[in-house]
Amino acid sequence: MSEPVLEVQDLGVELSARPILSGISFGLAAGQRLAVVGPNGSGKTTLIRALYGSVPHQTGQIRLAGRAIEGVSARSLAQEVAVVRQDEPQAFDFSVEGMVRLGRSPFLPLLGGESPEDRRVVDEALATMELTPLRGRSLATLSGGERQRVLLARALAQTPKLLLLDEPTNHLDVRHQLELLAAVERPGLTVVAALHDLNAASDWADQVLLLDAGRISALGLPAEVLTPERITAVFQVQVEPLLCADGGRALVFRGPGRRPRGQISAVPPDKSR
Repeated sequence: MSEPVLEVQDLGVELSARPILSGISFGLAAGQRLAVVGPNGSGKTTLIRALYGSVPHQTGQIRLAGRAIEGVSARSLAQEVAVVRQDEPQAFDFSVEGMVRLGRSPFLPLLGGESPEDRRVVDEALATMELTPLRGRSLATLSGGERQRVLLARALAQTPKLLLLDEPTNHLDVRHQLELLAAVERPGLTVVAALHDLNAASDWADQVLLLDAGRISALGLPAEVLTPERITAVFQVQVEPLLCADGGRALVFRGPGRRPRGQISAVPPDKSR
């Protein structure tokens, strides 16, 4: 069995002397996708930040391909791990292409320019995120959703082994949400994504990590973790499973005090009428 790309063992994080994460443990092999879900304030963003060393951890270990994250240089880390942050600083003086080309920076020699391979990777990332027609545009002229796609294109241009995403579907319409999640389903690419949308997490992820007050409430297959009972307990909402015609399922949510309407079954329309 190959060594995990990412190993987290008994991770604990405190910020301003306040516990944020405690006892977090999981491992991911090459190509696996993990969705981190939980209520606001449960520690999703802190976990993503800890995984690339942006916030220190006080207990436990984070290992990348067997190496403790503290022992990996910033340049080596950037060659293996790409991040799309929720609070990315806005760089209005960059063009779309210029921002995506930053993804190749960790691979460039100290003295020398881009290679044909660097340019090919950038072109491919722009095309994947449907940004080729916008490559000369200033970031200042883009919508929030377009900027989000640029940031993911920059991350893809890093050709990482591990991709960390913090609420990557923010600002995106339904179509681009689906396309973004599909774009990171690449052979050998391990992805950890903090997501609010439980249906997206269930459909996209191989595993789901459910956080509650900084601790793991459940970890496993989406159908095992995102049960109506567990969602109600953690999120304080009522849940109704929607059985889809293709055999899949979706979750319908109702706030506290709303009366459940029972299980809904979606069936194809009767075309004989």
